Amino acid sequence: MIAFHHLRKDYGEFTAVRDLDLVVGNGEVFGFLGPNGAGKTKTIRMIMGILVPTGGRVTIDGLDCQQDRVEVKRRVGYLPDNPSFYDYLRGREILVFVGEMHGQTRDDARARADKLLHDLALDDAAEDYAVNYSAGMKKKLGLACALIHDPPVLVLDEPPTGSIRGPPATCSYACGSLPRKARPFFCQPICSTWQSACAVASASLIAANWSQPARSRNCRKRSCPAVRWRRCSSK
Repeated sequence: MIAFHHLRKDYGEFTAVRDLDLVVGNGEVFGFLGPNGAGKTKTIRMIMGILVPTGGRVTIDGLDCQQDRVEVKRRVGYLPDNPSFYDYLRGREILVFVGEMHGQTRDDARARADKLLHDLALDDAAEDYAVNYSAGMKKKLGLACALIHDPPVLVLDEPPTGSIRGPPATCSYACGSLPRKARPFFCQPICSTWQSACAVASASLIAANWSQPARSRNCRKRSCPAVRWRRCSSK
């Protein structure tokens, strides 16, 4: 499971993430909804060991996301909010490289890359250099990089919502790509893309600069009948 233990991030006198205390259990799909500045991306970067918390900690299956961040990265597939790549590597080359970095043989990495490129409708651009990819294509390539090593935990910061062959929604596709008992964790501000139950953090409990609950601003649509709401505890 993913556990947040009184997680806090301060920048001087400004508190970006305030005492987040939360558990995401096995097989649970979890989403943060909220406006810019609510602390969604900062929380995810602390999960990935990119930002150092001011206080508290995050653990994944008991592994501390700061002290054990190398092992955590082996277990997690991560899509950042703004993925970047080597400009003059081709899409397929990038995926094969990432797969090999995770210990796959070249043949296995190529087979996995071919499937992901097809499923994410990137096979026509597989031999194009990454510098020529649009922002949406880079997002989908980043999602493929997150999935290539079959991680038990998936962390997506604003995943793409464009064309995907097979399941219609990115989140549904990503969940279908995970083992049954995986612990996916999503950051997704577009509520209408959620097809499975998700828990949503009220941003007023996470960010000091926004007091209106996420539900009242973002999720009164009837297009989200399956969304399950849960408040995060905070002091």
